[in-house]
Amino acid sequence: MHEQWQQQLSFYVAGLLSLDEQTALEQHLITCNSCREAVEEWRQLAHVVVIDVESRVTGLPVLKFPMARNGRYQIRADNVLPEGSVMIASLPVRAARSGSHTMVWLAAILVMILIGGAVLFRPGESAPHYGAAGIKTPRGMTPTPIPTQTIAPPVGTPLPQDIRLQGIHFEAQNWNNQGPATLSMALSYYGWTGNQATVAQEVKPNPEDKNVSPWELARYVNTHTDYKALYRMGGTISLLRHLLAVGFPVIVQTGFQPESEDWMGHYLLMMGYEDTAREFLVFDSYLGNNFGQGRPYPYHHMDDNWRHFNRTFIVVYQPDQEAALRQVLGKYVDPEHAAQTALQFARAEASKNPEDRWAWFNMGSSYVALGNYENAAIAFDKAFELSLPWRILWYQFGPYEAYFQVGRYEDVLNLAETNLNTTPYAEEAYYWQGMVYAAQDDTAKAVQQFEEALSYNHNFTSAREALDEIEESYKSSVPSPFTTPR
Repeated sequence: MHEQWQQQLSFYVAGLLSLDEQTALEQHLITCNSCREAVEEWRQLAHVVVIDVESRVTGLPVLKFPMARNGRYQIRADNVLPEGSVMIASLPVRAARSGSHTMVWLAAILVMILIGGAVLFRPGESAPHYGAAGIKTPRGMTPTPIPTQTIAPPVGTPLPQDIRLQGIHFEAQNWNNQGPATLSMALSYYGWTGNQATVAQEVKPNPEDKNVSPWELARYVNTHTDYKALYRMGGTISLLRHLLAVGFPVIVQTGFQPESEDWMGHYLLMMGYEDTAREFLVFDSYLGNNFGQGRPYPYHHMDDNWRHFNRTFIVVYQPDQEAALRQVLGKYVDPEHAAQTALQFARAEASKNPEDRWAWFNMGSSYVALGNYENAAIAFDKAFELSLPWRILWYQFGPYEAYFQVGRYEDVLNLAETNLNTTPYAEEAYYWQGMVYAAQDDTAKAVQQFEEALSYNHNFTSAREALDEIEESYKSSVPSPFTTPR
């Protein structure tokens, strides 16, 4: 039996095991020192191989965007879409549909997936112009790390077979209030006496607001309660079980398609699991809580829907629990490690199925989190080409940031306009329109869009900070009318 585990180790490091195989192997690693050591050896070997591949890969074809009007490939500084494009420039797949061309295309995809797109971009690409206002990307959307220190992933005794967290007050959501209701339930575990209305008053004062992002929920906890919260991407089923076993309720963001409805985003509160049935137990503000016992949610269904949001999770905890949380999170204490992990998952999934739209979208989101905007833009282009749900930009905004950062301002405006055509209650779309206008030195339009964003959510700090930066820039560049020139 031990040989069987050893044979899977290299595939585990490469991210090519199925979810069930990965979970079973991780359970084995808890109690097997020799296999844990072997995993580290495989990881070191993989690192050496990647370096060697990068040194040899210059002969492979480079994926390029269609030629821009100025004769340049890649990032279009003039913001003009190639003729024939509708909204998002796509990778040239039509030319790679047959014979040896298909093999070259797949090989290029695999190279990008396995070595992180090292061959796609040349050093020295010019940075986008941010405009006289000097507007920067939103600070509030960057995960705030808990204080750093090196801690090995948790090892030791196997987890309990069944866990149910007690004392959570279930709360059915009001209209559009799923995020606040779910956060309120998580806080109630620690004795918090507020409710979803308390949360919503701050994070979504407009009841029609379609989305509250994980960073907004975490910020609410950190700034308006005595508790703490963090969020990360790239989680695993095993990590969720570890967090629950230690006593932390976990909020996850998933895709959801109720009967007779189109796809939408959905928050769930994880409150337990049953390994024997291979199911999580969740409190669902929309579907209920199964009389307080938790609604069963099979592990494989969880991962299928969770990956629609890059396996993002939020942990709410008490300040004196930080040491215990560190031990469970291990390297996930570092947001960059979480983003790198999410990126590895996305690459592995895209290598198995190059037509997997969620793998490409998650690849883009992970690259944005890592600040690699050029590769993020390519990944998002591929994801849009594969037809994403029409509500996707109600909830996830990585494409705006990626296209903005590489200077594709027209694409940002088109995406925002398309999103606003489905709902006017999307302050993020107005915000990114304002960012483009600020970058193009159209201060009047920028201010108008930032104020529009704040009219839908007056607590949307990113728009408020952008307006403040414009005001500061204006003050520093215009002489005071009360100062006599010398």
